[in-house]
Amino acid sequence: MNSKTIVGSLIAAAGLFATGFAIYTLTDLRPSSEDANLLYIILGEVVFGYLITTTLSASGAKNMADGFKTAALLGFTVGLAVTLINIGEATVEMQNGLIDAAVWGVRWGVGGALAAWWLGRD
Repeated sequence: MNSKTIVGSLIAAAGLFATGFAIYTLTDLRPSSEDANLLYIILGEVVFGYLITTTLSASGAKNMADGFKTAALLGFTVGLAVTLINIGEATVEMQNGLIDAAVWGVRWGVGGALAAWWLGRD
């Protein structure tokens, strides 16, 4: 892991967190919880940022458009997988889960665009 990957991961995580904060606080898609632990949410976003950045690095994405497309597809796929598992466990309803998978795609797309921008810098 090099410094470009570390910084890209943090930039992607910031994009994921900011987009998620905006979407989830401005809508009723996910009820707010007083028990939410922001530290673990941020750490989770950093892990996702690392996944996005290493995937983009391996794919050769060096511009924001390619980063958005690649990461959005990855995010939607991961979000859909999590949704289907949660539906199977009866912890989420189909409609809400599918909306959440689409939100994952948008959030990961933003994070991917930012990470690809960073990776494409000389």
